[in-house]
Amino acid sequence: EISRKLKTDARTAEVPVIFITGYEVDNEVRVKAMEAGGRGFLCKPWATAQLAALISAAISSREESFSRHDEKARLVRVLDERTQELVREADEHQQTTKKLSQVKGRYGELFSKMTEGFALHELICDKNGHPADYRFLEVNPAFEKLTGLAGAALVGRTVLEVLPAT
Repeated sequence: EISRKLKTDARTAEVPVIFITGYEVDNEVRVKAMEAGGRGFLCKPWATAQLAALISAAISSREESFSRHDEKARLVRVLDERTQELVREADEHQQTTKKLSQVKGRYGELFSKMTEGFALHELICDKNGHPADYRFLEVNPAFEKLTGLAGAALVGRTVLEVLPAT
């Protein structure tokens, strides 16, 4: 009963219990002792070496338990630190995304409302690295008005595809 109480209390759950009895008992009693949390069982007559071996085993088991506990605590700290790092990175990413969205919005407004014709292009080079053509990536309404070319028909195509005589 004492062993069960020790094992159910968090403050004493790790206390090793070794059962020692002055009379011979059957296996059922030994099993009950182990189920109650015992780390060993001795019956008279017992040798000092037997007791020393049980105590040594209990101490080793306790040290392993502490070692596992320390490792678990270390892993929890590492996990907590990495989680905090990821939360910071996610916050930074969210702020950057918000700023990028604002810049894109300002760029889009400027691009669509400017009175000068403007087209954004991708330069295409030949096998020697010399400029050979360019692809329309984006055109503004003023460009469409100035050239008479529809942006939907231009974007994604090259100048030579749209205007082969150029």
